[in-house]
Amino acid sequence: QILDRNARETDPFWSIHASNHDLVAEVEELQSKYEELKRIGMMHPSGKGSADGAAPEQDMANRESAALQNEVRLREQLEKLQEELSSTEQMRDEEKTKVAETTKGLEEARMLNAKKDKEISILEEERDTLQRGMDHLTGKVTDAEARMSLAEQQCVGLKDSIRLMQEENATVAKSKDDLEARFLTEKTKLSQSIAELMDTVDALKKEVSTLHTFRQKHDERTRWLDDARIIQIKKAKDENDDGGTASSTASSTAAAASVAPSAAAKTVQAHTKEATSARYDQSGSGLVVTCGPDSLGKVWDASTGALRNMFKIAGSNSLLTCDIANGIVLFAGVDKTCRVWELENERMIHHLVGHTGTVNCVRLFAESKAVITGSSDRTLKVWDISRNTYKQTVSFYYASSPNCIDVGSDWLTAISGHADGYLQCWDTISGRSLGGMAKLHEGGITSVQFHPQIENQILTHGMDFSLKIVDITKWAVLQTFGSPELKVSYPRAPASFSPDGKYVGCGSSFGNIFVWKTVGGSLQSVCKGHKDSVRGFGWGTAATKEGSHEVVSVDKHGVMILW
Repeated sequence: QILDRNARETDPFWSIHASNHDLVAEVEELQSKYEELKRIGMMHPSGKGSADGAAPEQDMANRESAALQNEVRLREQLEKLQEELSSTEQMRDEEKTKVAETTKGLEEARMLNAKKDKEISILEEERDTLQRGMDHLTGKVTDAEARMSLAEQQCVGLKDSIRLMQEENATVAKSKDDLEARFLTEKTKLSQSIAELMDTVDALKKEVSTLHTFRQKHDERTRWLDDARIIQIKKAKDENDDGGTASSTASSTAAAASVAPSAAAKTVQAHTKEATSARYDQSGSGLVVTCGPDSLGKVWDASTGALRNMFKIAGSNSLLTCDIANGIVLFAGVDKTCRVWELENERMIHHLVGHTGTVNCVRLFAESKAVITGSSDRTLKVWDISRNTYKQTVSFYYASSPNCIDVGSDWLTAISGHADGYLQCWDTISGRSLGGMAKLHEGGITSVQFHPQIENQILTHGMDFSLKIVDITKWAVLQTFGSPELKVSYPRAPASFSPDGKYVGCGSSFGNIFVWKTVGGSLQSVCKGHKDSVRGFGWGTAATKEGSHEVVSVDKHGVMILW
């Protein structure tokens, strides 16, 4: 490119340089001729004069004349040469001026050419940018054309759908007319039925009024008979020995008091693999329910250790938690659901579906008309199971998964313990939080239970190897229980009050059962029997039943011990 440019800028001046060179050569040639003629004119010939001595004066005159003529001629030639030289020098000056102007023009042309080259470079960059933009726009146009084609296809599809919907709408309109006609017919029939029912209700009211009158008379008669029977009993008691009466009263009182476990009374291999939970029947029937990852839920007679009922859960569902009361049994686990069974006929009456995570804990309400569940999806849900079709009534949400729950005897209050150590109280009607206590246990709360006698006190158990009694009206820790030998590794490790609130107990990772007195907080006993981590622990409410055992525990190897 540089050579091409040099050729373009140099070629127009070759003729000027050649002319200048020729003029310089001619001037140098004339100058040499002038010097030669001058040298010849200054010379005087001598040989001829020596030969012709007869006429020296004539010869001198001739020579002078010839010299003058030669001088004149040489002067004319010199002047001519000087004129030619002057003309040549003038022409050379003009050529130099032209060369200078041409050089200046050449320099300006070079500068202009450089400017043009720069502009050309800028234009080429702009051209490349425009080309890229053009390519981008071409791609967009192609994409837009494809989208337009797709839109046209979709438009055709929508038109077909609209046509089908119009046809369906016409069908629906016809069905609506038919339904309206049927509704009017059914409404007429229903009005007639309501009128008949109203007549029946009036008749029943009359019958109820009559029965109420008979009932009042029957109650008066019964009251009179009861009064007479009481008088007879008092007379009989007055005749009995006072010492025997006192002994009977003391025996009844002793039977109702809780007894701290001291030794294993019965040991049963409850599950082939590990057992994950165990609970006594809340209604005091003397039954115990257990479950495990073998997809089996079992109900045991606490007095004999005999298996009474076994519930097989479909699939390979690992069960994590269970509960029993008033002839109703609950099982829940990793399949994110809770199953509700009738104990008497072993029939599943509800399958509670709604959680999106593993169900970690379940609890039956008083009278077994509702269930509360807690899941790793960080929600707790209340389910109404009093009808043939269950209904989820309220849902609570907290930022950490619940490990355990319990419900107060008034069924209006629930308590939950969470993996971040937070203790939370809930209104089961509105789902509103009633307060809470943060970081109650380091590592998480594994168990919560309402005090059986004092509703505002809660027993908690945690991964920090301690048990605590908390007043939820003041959100203050009233008492803490612990032992250097107590270790816990199971996130749902349970703890329990005794039915009279006299003791608290729990199991450890090494298989021991620890029991403390609630008054004073001293360690009452450490019972050994399990060979591995205790996964379930419960205190029964059937101490008055002959032969029954008050405490049950299960371990990682599926062994159940009745204490």
